[in-house]
Amino acid sequence: RLASGAEAVVVAMGLRPEASVFDNLRALERRLSGVGGVASVRVSRLLPATLLVEIAEVEPVALAAGPDALVPVARDGRPLPYDAVESPLDAPIVLVADKVLLEALRQVQATDLGLYADVAAARFSGGELVLDMTRGRLRLDVPVNPEIVRSVSAVRRTLDSLRLSWSELDGRFRGWVVVRKDGPTAGRQDGTPPASRRAP
Repeated sequence: RLASGAEAVVVAMGLRPEASVFDNLRALERRLSGVGGVASVRVSRLLPATLLVEIAEVEPVALAAGPDALVPVARDGRPLPYDAVESPLDAPIVLVADKVLLEALRQVQATDLGLYADVAAARFSGGELVLDMTRGRLRLDVPVNPEIVRSVSAVRRTLDSLRLSWSELDGRFRGWVVVRKDGPTAGRQDGTPPASRRAP
């Protein structure tokens, strides 16, 4: 996904015209580690005359608004030099690359990749994490608790398997996932939720 592709890798390696497969491979790896978007790199020899370069890229957690277009960003807010046109990225959209928000998204990503894949956009609202999904909305406390993410995901799967409609799942209540059908204002004026399920 690196925007400048294989050409940037070759340039970063700094190979001399007289380079040999027996050159110092660790030195090549150090040079490549400085390329933006590279998380780790391994260079090995394929004799008689080939170098094999294996690169693990930094995983983007969101797409943030940039000067001209959406920019892939890492969990620490760094913009990543990925070509989103050449290799489209399926990541949530955030208005600002806020590190706390991005870390919360990374926790969701690490806990339940299927749930994360359905997040269309993410934001903070009143100190809570709001995830606008491809269908419906989720609310979570920050910092994100992996157990709560798994519980919300399990309730979501159950509702979908039973073909029950819902508009919002709220995981901010200890031990419970609140299911709302008509948005965050649903329920009685005393704050009693319209429906709830005990977290698995």
